[in-house]
Amino acid sequence: MARRRNAKTAEDVTVLDDDVRDPVEYYETERAARVALQRTTQLTADVVIDLEGKGALHHFVVAKRREAILALMALVDADPTDAAAIYALQRRVHPYLDACDFIHSTIEAGADADRTIEETFGHDDQSED
Repeated sequence: MARRRNAKTAEDVTVLDDDVRDPVEYYETERAARVALQRTTQLTADVVIDLEGKGALHHFVVAKRREAILALMALVDADPTDAAAIYALQRRVHPYLDACDFIHSTIEAGADADRTIEETFGHDDQSED
């Protein structure tokens, strides 16, 4: 159904207004989206570099993994009727699991951002920062 260019009612004016985009606002919105995507890919790169380069995040994850292993080993010997002890041991495992979730979601977000940048903006590697 073709839209009329001669607006007669308030509804017609609203429909026509929706069809017209402010070019500056559109550019700024597109630029902001691209910058946000680029920051996401940079965060992912920083996380990967830190993990591979044995930086602070790497050492944090290693320490939390050690704590989790010790807690799981102690859980095997824990009294099954001592809910407080079991709960305390479980709480020692969760920081490691949370760190793993953070790393996984960050890397996944970076991959999604890379795909979106490629699909939306193409091969243009110019930084908009």
